[in-house]
Amino acid sequence: MASFILTKSIKNLCTVDECLEDAYQNGWCVGHADRMRRRGRLTVKHRDPIIDTPERYFWKRVTLTSNPDKCWEWACGPEPNGYGRVQYEGRAWRTHRLAWFLTYGDVPALLMHSCDNPLCCNPLLGHDSRTVSKSAS
Repeated sequence: MASFILTKSIKNLCTVDECLEDAYQNGWCVGHADRMRRRGRLTVKHRDPIIDTPERYFWKRVTLTSNPDKCWEWACGPEPNGYGRVQYEGRAWRTHRLAWFLTYGDVPALLMHSCDNPLCCNPLLGHDSRTVSKSAS
C-alpha cells in the first residue's frame, strides 16, 4: 500500500528537475507552466555577476551603431508611452536617462534628444533642454 501512494505522488509532480510542486499543466507545476507561457522557456537565465555587470547587461540590449551621430535604439521594445524602461540599482529608469547616467553621471531634469526618438539611448545625442533654451535667448 505504501508503494502505491509513493508511485502515485511521483506521477503528479512537476517534470522539471528538482521541482517538488504538484503537476498542473503539461506535467509542469503552476510556476513552470506560467514561466513557459510568458518566457518560452522553463529555466531562468542567471547573470554571472562578475562577468555580466548591470552596465554590460544594459548596453547589450542597446543596438549600437558605428556612427556616433545615429540613434542607438533600445532593443527590448517600448512601453505604451514609447520610451524604454529598465531596472537599475533597485529603481526604474527610462533607458535614455540611464544611458546618460552611465556615461556622464548626473542626469539633467529635462533631458532631451536632438533625434526626437524615444527609444534612442545614444548619450551623444542628448542635451539638457534648459541649457539650450537659455543659450538660444
